[in-house]
Amino acid sequence: MKPVYINGISKYIPSHSLNNEQLINHFNLDKEYVNAALIEKWFGIKQRCFAESDEQVSDMACKAASPLLRDSNPDCLIFSAAGSDLIEPATACIIQNKLGLDCPGVDVKNACNSFVNAIQMAYSLIVAEQYETILVVSSEKLSSVIRPVHRSKDEFKRSLASLTFGDGAAAVIVSGKKGIMELKYQSFCTKGEFWKSCMVPGGGSMHYLDPEKYYFEGDPAKLVLPLANVGYDMILKGLDKLDWKASELKKVITHQISEKTFQGLSHIMNVPLTDFTNVFHKYGNTGSASVPIAFCEEFEKQTFQKGDKILWLGLAAGINISVQFFEYQ
Repeated sequence: MKPVYINGISKYIPSHSLNNEQLINHFNLDKEYVNAALIEKWFGIKQRCFAESDEQVSDMACKAASPLLRDSNPDCLIFSAAGSDLIEPATACIIQNKLGLDCPGVDVKNACNSFVNAIQMAYSLIVAEQYETILVVSSEKLSSVIRPVHRSKDEFKRSLASLTFGDGAAAVIVSGKKGIMELKYQSFCTKGEFWKSCMVPGGGSMHYLDPEKYYFEGDPAKLVLPLANVGYDMILKGLDKLDWKASELKKVITHQISEKTFQGLSHIMNVPLTDFTNVFHKYGNTGSASVPIAFCEEFEKQTFQKGDKILWLGLAAGINISVQFFEYQ
């Protein structure tokens, strides 16, 4: 099988940072339900960054991708995110225009697994020799789906997890040319019976014109056990296929949901908590951009060495789980 590599990575984080108290004031949240100390206690988050009101998903995507285009000329563009500029056309078309590219572009949308699924798609296109160099971009403006007014305590509970949302973008170059790290194994699983547990109902045929349905709602706690059990089995299968051991992993880059996610995965995988890259406390849940943003933070520290083994773990509503193993070059 033709080897496929990540050849470059870059991120963009908006400059407007809010701590928990500022978040409460920003949305004028009911202090009968919540305070800054409770948000940190529940989730472990200290701050998050929000895009400007007129800053579009495509704008952040372009800011993340631009540094990579100095050394790369992609022949395909994949935009991958839960969010978008518009329902139609594909946000990839808008990004292509803003970046001045002439390659074909397409959107890949699968909640918080959009980016890792786009890597899987890019891998297949390169192995099939359809393209040689693919720009994969993820950009999320999740601040726009945080409910600002809660009409009841029950409604507040259903939107509670959205208080961890932040905005941000990341981009990678995927190529058949040797680069930063080689994709060695990947697998993907969907358990659709859990689709009602986390959602933003508006924007589709179910609730197209209902303005109250354009905010996040759900009960992510219901997803903890299936995500843990199915994800763990997938990780074990990948390690066995590669003849790797969990103890050999240099870093685990997982979707950034809460501090408890890292603790739970550390326990079931028997991998030290220090081996997980945690940027949740300062960026929050940036949706599909969270895995590449977390890896980019680690990459910028220049701590990786040739032969290091790295796991990317994607977790998403639906539910969807993605496992990808890389070897640093």
